[in-house]
Amino acid sequence: MNLNYKKILSISCVSICAIGVAHAKVIDKVTENIEMINQNGVVSQQKIEAIQAKTDTLFEQYIKLQDQLEQLSINNQYIQNLIDDQIMKLAKLDSQLNSIDETNSALIPLMQQMISTLKLFVQLDTPFLLEKRMDTVSKLEGVFKQSNLSIAQKYQQILQAYVIESQYGQTIETYQGQLNINGQNLTVQFFRMGRLALYYRSIDQKNAYVWNNKNKTWIELDSSHMFSLDKAMKMAQNKVTPALISLPVVWDSVINSAKPKGAGL
Repeated sequence: MNLNYKKILSISCVSICAIGVAHAKVIDKVTENIEMINQNGVVSQQKIEAIQAKTDTLFEQYIKLQDQLEQLSINNQYIQNLIDDQIMKLAKLDSQLNSIDETNSALIPLMQQMISTLKLFVQLDTPFLLEKRMDTVSKLEGVFKQSNLSIAQKYQQILQAYVIESQYGQTIETYQGQLNINGQNLTVQFFRMGRLALYYRSIDQKNAYVWNNKNKTWIELDSSHMFSLDKAMKMAQNKVTPALISLPVVWDSVINSAKPKGAGL
């Protein structure tokens, strides 16, 4: 009985040892599988994190591209508005240029007539500063032919000449000049009283004359007018205080000295 019991016990111990070994193998296998699963999980997690990081980077790039696209759209619209505005201005300029061309076409014959009129006026007017004034007319004729000057520049110079001519009628002036008398060129002292009268006096101050524009001749003044003429010349040179003077003027070839001339000189 005891022998059998021991035998059975031995068999049981062997069986238990066999079962323990089998279970240990299973546990080891399971542990390996778990470790493998864990390793695979780590790898998978790393892949997921890498994909997530890449996704975040791509999303950020997408947001930046969206912002850039919106900015480009705004800039393009701004530039388009500028282009539209320039097109409108070009259309207006084109219209104005057409108008300027029409104006220039009208100004050209007008300027020619103004120069011709000024030339004739100087030739018929009292011959003060005649060489200077005719030189101005000649320059205007030359300016009119210059291609490097605009119509406006030419017109401005013509108007300036007219302004200067108009000012002659409001001023007095004395100056030395050459005068041909009986075939001889003599230096004399001229005195201009606006456009009303032109006088000259010999350098030795012995003789004086007034211009008769109708007959284109000089008429000798009486010696009684020499003092007034001398005073008028000094007033023109700002050497004496302006005062009322009396000088003869020519009216239709008749010397008239009945009333004072040059009030306010």
